Amino acid sequence: MAIPYQHQRGTRAGLNALAASSGIKPGQVYLVTDESRLAVGLSATTYEVFAKGSEGTARGLVWSITGKTIASEVFPGVAPYAFISTTARSIARARVAATASTVFTVKRNGTQVATITFDAGATVGVWSAGVTWADGDFATVEAPATADATLADITLSARA
Repeated sequence: MAIPYQHQRGTRAGLNALAASSGIKPGQVYLVTDESRLAVGLSATTYEVFAKGSEGTARGLVWSITGKTIASEVFPGVAPYAFISTTARSIARARVAATASTVFTVKRNGTQVATITFDAGATVGVWSAGVTWADGDFATVEAPATADATLADITLSARA
């Protein structure tokens, strides 16, 4: 005999309230009823909402930097479609923390549009601005003129 199973369900506002009260269960699947989306609890206060299949899976640009950067090193990319990246959704992470404040420059078609800053001792960087990308825009991330002594294994993502 099959046992029916239902995931917890509610609105995005309800899920946010649950997160604010540290009520999210890590690994729990939630149905966000007002958006017809699934979410998964990551910690007592955070969750990840998943895109619908019709929205596609790729939602931005990703740069993966193995090891340490060298002075003024350039990491190229191409926008796969038009989108607007946001500072809230864009990511900057490193496996090894920066020794000193380290600022990367983000350029669209050769023009600076944002920076990414890793503070001393930090493994999480902060994007300075969201960026409007057009399909086919040439996107580069440039390392600072003086390379950080320890910052390494960096993943950067401009996400919508």
